Amino acid sequence: MTITPTNYLSVFPTLPQAVRQQPQIMKRHEHFEKNAKDLSSMVVDSISMKTLMSNQIMAINKELKGDEPAKGETKVEKMPSPSPEPKKEVAVMALNPFNVLERMAKVQSVEVKHMKRFLKLLEYSTKNNVQDALSALQTDNKKGLFSVKTSEAGPELEAIGKLYTKLLSEARGRYQVDATKALTDKVTALSQAEKIDPSVDILIKYLKLEGREPHQKEVEGLQVLIAKIDVNDTVFADDVKKIESYLTNWKPGETLRNIKVSLDGMPNKNKGLSGTYVLDGLETDLGCTNAPAINQRPVLIAATDLAGIEYESIPFGTSKFAELFGEIPKNVAIMIWGEPGAGKSTLSMQLALFLGKNQIKTLYFSAEEYMSKALKERMLRSGGSVENLFFTENLGQINASYQVVILDSTNSMRLSFETYKELRGKYPKICFVLIMQATKGGQFKGNKLWEHEVDIVAKVSKQNEEASIAQTTKNRFQPLSSVEVF
Repeated sequence: MTITPTNYLSVFPTLPQAVRQQPQIMKRHEHFEKNAKDLSSMVVDSISMKTLMSNQIMAINKELKGDEPAKGETKVEKMPSPSPEPKKEVAVMALNPFNVLERMAKVQSVEVKHMKRFLKLLEYSTKNNVQDALSALQTDNKKGLFSVKTSEAGPELEAIGKLYTKLLSEARGRYQVDATKALTDKVTALSQAEKIDPSVDILIKYLKLEGREPHQKEVEGLQVLIAKIDVNDTVFADDVKKIESYLTNWKPGETLRNIKVSLDGMPNKNKGLSGTYVLDGLETDLGCTNAPAINQRPVLIAATDLAGIEYESIPFGTSKFAELFGEIPKNVAIMIWGEPGAGKSTLSMQLALFLGKNQIKTLYFSAEEYMSKALKERMLRSGGSVENLFFTENLGQINASYQVVILDSTNSMRLSFETYKELRGKYPKICFVLIMQATKGGQFKGNKLWEHEVDIVAKVSKQNEEASIAQTTKNRFQPLSSVEVF
């Protein structure tokens, strides 16, 4: 049986005698009793509550190990440990403790993500935005990532879904999401209810300081944070205790000791507001089946070992894309930009057809021309049709089965930099090709963050009515080059 903060009190109306003498267990039990009585003041299944639940179950199981119930008590079955899966060969990724913990600090349950998306759409929305939001909501619900019947946010998510559906079926040219104040206030409260476990925040701050001489105020600030929490009820209790010891023994002018953070034994799958897991995002967003413990990552690698690492590349062969981009890894990010009519979409279509022809499953997102004659004619002019190329206008169609995703264009689809970063985090193995428009000043339309984020930037320029070239202005894999588009 899965024990959650919601059903905890029905499973443990009273605690077994064997655990009643443990103050931490009793303290958590009283905490659950208190908050279960007033759901309006707290979302019971928030991340912090899930953390307490995990600690509580582990503590109860530990105390009950080998003990028989006292007379008159019902024996409580321990939560069964999952059967160990066969070990898989997993390449140890170059995980940085700071990056992993920072990702933990940003994780949200599936429900919270949908609610925050809804709140953004209240400010501004288009038909495509609403379609994407509805598709994502329906997809996650079908996958069982949340249930409108059991989730604390179920009624609100169901209302949001009906609102999207009604807007798409009744709107005539204006697709602005609107909602009652009651629904907006409730969604706002629920979306802000999940809090990150305080130990994660402390570890992030410490990792910024370790290995250097910190200011005394920085050390004192961390000590104050630690003093405010119950360390034993946090996810990384042992690590925070080490930090507390390091800070106590630190003297001005000294370098702070390095700390090894391990994720061994931590749950890593999100079950939403109704689940019992503590953290989410490690499996999908780090792109590996089982995230290896951070302390397994080598802190030093020899040049000879680095030289021996092999990376999978996109097979451009002797095509013009090999000349333009070079031998690039499969999860590269490419930006292609230029003025209207320069040939951006033509180059993108040529690339898509080449990839599809070479058995690389490609998804082409067309914000302006999906299902249009113009898109069909461009495809036929660029080389015809291939089996491994698919078109869409719905971001919800992106999934891990695709090797390359072309977004034409990020400006037309109003893709924010933050949304793009989420896509990259969710699908780290996919190659993303971003088509971007130009400003009147002759620059790509968007802030400099886009240019820093991608690996390759190519500008498409029209030479005359019959000729256009693409020229790289940034390439992490080979010297800059140029090729003819048409």
